[in-house]
Amino acid sequence: MQSQLTKAAALIGVAIFLSTAVNTNRKFLPEAQPEIRPHPHLPRPKRLQKDFKRQFSELTATLRDCFRDLLSYEAALAVHLESVSARA
Repeated sequence: MQSQLTKAAALIGVAIFLSTAVNTNRKFLPEAQPEIRPHPHLPRPKRLQKDFKRQFSELTATLRDCFRDLLSYEAALAVHLESVSARA
């Protein structure tokens, strides 16, 4: 899971870059999803792939899977913290 998070962290910076170029023109297409595209006046990050929509779909899936993995540790951590606080 750590390697997944390391790879995801590198792409999160690129995702922040792209978030400045989300077209949400609801006036003409009120039901449309926001269109994500690179900002035309900023240099493209080296990690941004040509098929960036697929790239960020994969990033979303990776982060979702990591979150699910972390949820499985939540109950065990709660039990551990209760036992530690009971000993204190």
